[in-house]
Amino acid sequence: MGLADRDYARDGNASHRRTKRPGVGGVGTMYAATESSGKPAITTWLIIINIAIFAITLLVFRKPVEVPYGEAYAQNVTLQQQREAVVNTNEQAVAFKNRPGIYGYPIYGQQRDAAGRIVVDPAGRPVLVPIGTKLVMFQPWLEAWGHFSTARAFFGLEVWRFITFQFLHANITHLGFNMLGLWFAGYLVEGYLGKRRFLAFYLTCGIFGSLMYLLLNLSGNILAHQFNVQQNAVLNPLLFDSVYTPLVGASAGIFGLLIAAAFIAPDDRVYVLGIIPMKLRTAAYGFTIIALISLLFGEQNKGGEAAHIGGAIAGYFFIRRMHLLRDFFDVFGDSRSPNDPPSPPQSAGGGFFGFFRKKDDPRRVDEILQKISDKGLASLTREEKMVLARNSRQARTENPQQPKPTEPPPPSA
Repeated sequence: MGLADRDYARDGNASHRRTKRPGVGGVGTMYAATESSGKPAITTWLIIINIAIFAITLLVFRKPVEVPYGEAYAQNVTLQQQREAVVNTNEQAVAFKNRPGIYGYPIYGQQRDAAGRIVVDPAGRPVLVPIGTKLVMFQPWLEAWGHFSTARAFFGLEVWRFITFQFLHANITHLGFNMLGLWFAGYLVEGYLGKRRFLAFYLTCGIFGSLMYLLLNLSGNILAHQFNVQQNAVLNPLLFDSVYTPLVGASAGIFGLLIAAAFIAPDDRVYVLGIIPMKLRTAAYGFTIIALISLLFGEQNKGGEAAHIGGAIAGYFFIRRMHLLRDFFDVFGDSRSPNDPPSPPQSAGGGFFGFFRKKDDPRRVDEILQKISDKGLASLTREEKMVLARNSRQARTENPQQPKPTEPPPPSA
């Protein structure tokens, strides 16, 4: 899946080292960011943690546990009957019709006659009749504990799920594509924001993805159960699924990273599927538009697409207002420090669905240098500063004995 080990090295003259690595398709150049101390980037740790959690879930906590999925009653069952209902969990749970992966235990209620009196048998015991089904699903323990759902995170106030769902994945393909996306965009955005703010940014985008899912799922269920409104073409973006439907995956945060990368280096050349050249901005917004169309008109993975849109919106907002991220970790202590400026931005590397970065044209660098000579450093655009900073680091890495050239400061937010 392109998740090869990555080398992070530094020489005595540079804090950023370019490392040539094979990406999807066998080619590609990765620009990996490390501190001068040689510590791995937060992006690297996130990839390691996601893979480790998936492996632990698969190897250690593989045995599924029972997770509540709500209740389904017959239409004529009253609230009083529901309160008096008895669930028989001694019987084996059976697969629920038209809901793959959902099982049910029978729910029994006291039978009443036409006058509303409880019917009893000859021994004087109430006669029980089936009135509904208690629904359950089976998940590995970590997934059961950490997935996001409207019922558990919102109604149940299990707020940790706004974070933990971002580190859980349904299968190896789900994990692989998400880690490719994190590998592609993470180093670029982390270099721009710095480690602390990058982690705050990434987790915030994931949280906003779950909030978008929550908003659409809650709205759909309110319309369905309180106003008896059914899903239709106009209301298709709403999620009428059960409030117990689980959401897992890192893709909400990754969509936020893609939108941030489009802001940081909009004109970087990437190759979609390894063959279609386009600007990074075009690719990032293109994937977001596809997610939006799938949410508006599609039928599959609508909850996931809702999270993608929420993450993308958060990415668009917070990359332009980085100061709002400074207080994210203040619950553990003051995160504000005069020695915490954003690191110089790096180039996007690796591949997300087969993205590969194209090396800057030397003529482009010459044009920027000529512009500095004619109009001064202040005349440079954000993109021009990015190109110059990137090529300065390349020159130092390829010729470490040469004196360091002066790099322009990273663009302000």
